[in-house]
Amino acid sequence: MSWMMGATHRLPICCRQSINAIDAVHPLTSTFGVFPPSVVLADASMTITTAAGYDHAATVSLVGTALQNYINSLPLGTPLAWSRLTQVAYDASLSVTNVSAVRLNGDTADIATTHQQLVKAGTVSVA
Repeated sequence: MSWMMGATHRLPICCRQSINAIDAVHPLTSTFGVFPPSVVLADASMTITTAAGYDHAATVSLVGTALQNYINSLPLGTPLAWSRLTQVAYDASLSVTNVSAVRLNGDTADIATTHQQLVKAGTVSVA
């Protein structure tokens, strides 16, 4: 993401563009604020079992990529459900026969968000 210097903060270019658009049309005596989202990192880990005849390392790579893509695709303010990680793993490849030891930030709980938070993938580990 590109950054621009704001008056006192480093703002993403998208925020600067929003500020410029609002500033062009807001009433003279009104004020407004544009704030970038707060990023919440999601560290995910799990162990998968691969069906006989399939390359386990290749399947691990597919599942890891699928987890990162899913987490990074969540819209602003959308929580990350711990149980969804298992579904993403199964959906990544037909060779996944079992998913166990699923952890999200070291726990078995969802990551809740506010309307100003954005969940992004941190460390994703699949074994």
